Amino acid sequence: MNYQNIYKSLITKRQKNPAKGYTEKHHILPKSLGGPDDPTNLVVLSGREHWVAHLLLYKIHRNSQTVHACNMMAMRCEERGIAYIKSSRLYEAIRIEHAKHIGQWTSKKGKANSQYGTMWICNIELEENKKISKNDIIPEGWIKGRNKWNIKPKPLKRNRVVSEETRFRISQAMKGKNLKHKRNTGKNNPMYGKSYKWINNSINNKKLFSGCELPKDFIFGRKTI
Repeated sequence: MNYQNIYKSLITKRQKNPAKGYTEKHHILPKSLGGPDDPTNLVVLSGREHWVAHLLLYKIHRNSQTVHACNMMAMRCEERGIAYIKSSRLYEAIRIEHAKHIGQWTSKKGKANSQYGTMWICNIELEENKKISKNDIIPEGWIKGRNKWNIKPKPLKRNRVVSEETRFRISQAMKGKNLKHKRNTGKNNPMYGKSYKWINNSINNKKLFSGCELPKDFIFGRKTI
């Protein structure tokens, strides 16, 4: 089977008629093989076609760069919504081939390592990664790291509003050690025998215990709800 012709046919088709819907940009000549970021070296493919394109490149070149790209594409199938195209046998074959090259990459240190002097940067808005020299200035709109758009933001902490009544109860409970880890009732309750008055803010009623200040927007009395 002539994988080179199949690959060329796919690229030519999409150069004339770019894919629609969910799409991904593909380097016709992979960057790992010296391909530039020029528009002439980019083509818009569907997610499925992008996966197939890298499979074809792996079949054509059979080197560590193309198998690494294939491995990364296979691992990201689920998050890209195209898990149905990743057969177990094909995925296993790629993982096995990829494992053969891992020892070669990790054993090389310093300038002998292909990653020497480079770093990954990503554009969250475009959801793209690229590798640049550590001496280069990070372009505007890009940040250091990879796939940062997949990191979920931490939920904002909301300040809890504590009423004066609750503050009073807490302060009284903390005065005695015997009140620390159990619910007190009757005379053991720090609020036992304390006088209170009803107050309202035209919406809610609440008790105002003696010694507490009248909260803002509240008046004395109990409103019938």
